[in-house]
Amino acid sequence: MKLLKKISEILSSISLFLAFLILIIEKISGWEFYTSTANRFTLMTILFGCTAVFYLISAITVIASKSENKKIITFISRIITCATVLILAFEINSDGKERKFYEFTSPDGQHSVVAEEWSYLLAGSVELYEKVNPFFIEKKEYFSTDDGYRAISNGDYSVEWQDNVMSITMQDGNRNYKTINIVL
Repeated sequence: MKLLKKISEILSSISLFLAFLILIIEKISGWEFYTSTANRFTLMTILFGCTAVFYLISAITVIASKSENKKIITFISRIITCATVLILAFEINSDGKERKFYEFTSPDGQHSVVAEEWSYLLAGSVELYEKVNPFFIEKKEYFSTDDGYRAISNGDYSVEWQDNVMSITMQDGNRNYKTINIVL
């Protein structure tokens, strides 16, 4: 039981450390976490969720332990910590926006732009990011759409590359087209 408690404490500390490390890197650099398989919201939810599960296991081992002093206080504090971390996990991922990510790579393979398309009720947008490295993206441009319109999902866009400049033309939902140039 002591081994399980120690392992769960170590794993909860590691997952919590990774979540806060990503948040700190984002705040200092202005970049956001992104890989082709996960975005910041998914990763943070997973990390905080793992932390909560490991804290719950640790809390259960405290109750099951025969040698633990102040069992009830330790158990309650770990349950409260578990609930707080779970609330963080759900809060990070519950802004109501359905997000979709698209990646555009230059013909020479030197540059990548990530488009984050979201809609919520009657609002929508496409946020364009430069892919800085395999894990982080940096925001470059913002394009607002009307009535939750999704130009990229609907195939109502075109992309052109010229050296280190990507030009993307999209419809805003009102049959108006706008071209955005992104210098990378």
